[in-house]
Amino acid sequence: MPTGEPPAAEALLADARFLAGGADTVDAQRAVLMAAIACEVKAKRVVIERANPERRQGLGGVSNLDEITDRFYQQAFGVSLRLSNQALFIKAKRLRTLRNKIAHEGEAVDRDECDQLVLAATQIFAWLNAIQPTP
Repeated sequence: MPTGEPPAAEALLADARFLAGGADTVDAQRAVLMAAIACEVKAKRVVIERANPERRQGLGGVSNLDEITDRFYQQAFGVSLRLSNQALFIKAKRLRTLRNKIAHEGEAVDRDECDQLVLAATQIFAWLNAIQPTP
């Protein structure tokens, strides 16, 4: 990564926020896609950067945000989004589901749900940022 550029996950989340932004610039489908991808990238980066190498075995085979932050985070860090914040975990699952429907079926997204999911992505980032490294 060139000096001065934000990490990919943070840049993607910023793009999602912009796309969900003002009245003239709303692109709800792309905002949700960017938010979902940002969370997936961030969740995996946290594991790579903070988990003990033995505890991150099998990460390559896990790609769904809710699986990573539940089962895999429980293994790697002893914490789970599902167990620590059920409401946010449900939004993470919806983010993944809607991302797949947009990517594979061209699903439409209404502005309210877009706003809720981009906000949820921001909250997921905050949760991920609080994860402590494992020894």
